[in-house]
Amino acid sequence: MPVTTPDDFFTHQLITTHDHVLYNDISWAERAFFTVGVPGGFVLDTGLSFYPNNDVLEAYVVVAVDDKQYNIRASRSLKAGRWNKDVGPFEFVTVDPLKVWEIHLRENKIGITLDLRYVSRAAPIECRSPFLRKQGRLMYDNVNFFQSGRYFGTVSVRGQTFNVDGQAGHRDRTWGVRNSGEGTVPRGLLTWVSAEFSDHSIMAIIYERANGKHAHAAGAISYEDGRVLDIEEFEHDLSFEPGSKRFVRGEYKFTDETGKVWRIEAERESTLYLSGAGYTSNELRRGLQRGKYWEWTELWDQKNPSQYPEYDGLMDNLSRFRCEGRDGHGIVETLLGEHHRYLPRATAPEERS
Repeated sequence: MPVTTPDDFFTHQLITTHDHVLYNDISWAERAFFTVGVPGGFVLDTGLSFYPNNDVLEAYVVVAVDDKQYNIRASRSLKAGRWNKDVGPFEFVTVDPLKVWEIHLRENKIGITLDLRYVSRAAPIECRSPFLRKQGRLMYDNVNFFQSGRYFGTVSVRGQTFNVDGQAGHRDRTWGVRNSGEGTVPRGLLTWVSAEFSDHSIMAIIYERANGKHAHAAGAISYEDGRVLDIEEFEHDLSFEPGSKRFVRGEYKFTDETGKVWRIEAERESTLYLSGAGYTSNELRRGLQRGKYWEWTELWDQKNPSQYPEYDGLMDNLSRFRCEGRDGHGIVETLLGEHHRYLPRATAPEERS
């Protein structure tokens, strides 16, 4: 049980040192996930993950501009330091917990650089994920909190620089076990909504079985003045491209704890394929580069149909939103398997001719 720098802070939850966690599973991770997009410009996800049972700290950026997606990932051993959140060209800094983070990506071989500052604009929303065992083995036990914020700084992609001046976006902090992988799923639907408006954000996550019944749903309306209203009822009507799982547009109907109904229209503008960030179930899955420095980059042409199977799976769709006559923007995240409304068994991918 080596003593590390976090052990000198009054934050222990287990009767052991900070290098040990509750479950002895290599998928146990603690993650930070940041998303910002500018309609008509770019959409970007970046984040980092600690895997204490596999000796890995990993970071990534995926950014889409003009139907091109740029992916960069790097990892290192945790023995090089747990308190500092840097790996290769990446640096993440917790400036003020629950309020301010900084994200930097220095020069690298794919040509993306970041200098971003995230500043929270609403209280965090806790959303416990479903607990899942399969044949007695723990597969999923995870806690999230989501938080709306504003981003400041610059994003540069191969000489094209975007200035980000107070653009609303969100972040996600999560920890726990995800043993099931995050690539394609044979059955069911995951959809996550983060709709940003001038003074409030609407965030919700929905897991459904193939028959359309909710396995789990959670979310809230969060205001810049500090108010948070839980969402208690969840409905959706989504459209996907024929022959694919790519989201096109959708409608959501949420009822909050006061009984108010929020009707949201969403239309996709661009897509990030999160397999480029390691959200997959194959050998490039996050957290598997044990105890060594590793770096991976790739450029995808989103208009090339032959590449689509390579990055099928979890997708973040930068979307324009409309609610109560107000315009907003944000993310519709989708992961689609066989589903009675959106991908019936007769047209599920494994059964197509």
